Amino acid sequence: MKLRFPPYWLGLGLLLPACAYENAEELLPQPTCDVSAVTYSRTIQPLLQQRCYPCHGGGEAEGNVVLDNLAAVQHHAEHGALLGVLTPGSGYPAMPKSGFALSTCEVAAIRAWVEAGTPNN
Repeated sequence: MKLRFPPYWLGLGLLLPACAYENAEELLPQPTCDVSAVTYSRTIQPLLQQRCYPCHGGGEAEGNVVLDNLAAVQHHAEHGALLGVLTPGSGYPAMPKSGFALSTCEVAAIRAWVEAGTPNN
């Protein structure tokens, strides 16, 4: 049995890809990024714990960088390295090396904390 497709199926098949979104942000509502209440204990430390401790926490110290205590994080923040590794084209090696880069909102939270003077809050 020979299958036959009407010519309009071919036209429909050519039009469908034109309906696709290339950017999910255009299609899905994005949560707002509120950095007005950033604290070390509720925002920065959990973020570092999740994204940085695997390589820079506890007994790990890749590149001799430890981020598992406030004093160390403040030191790297005050010398520009903390934001430097998260900002493309800054001259610092991009971090994290494995996995996905931090979101724009996560970087904005770290930036807000650094600009506030790296408080112990």
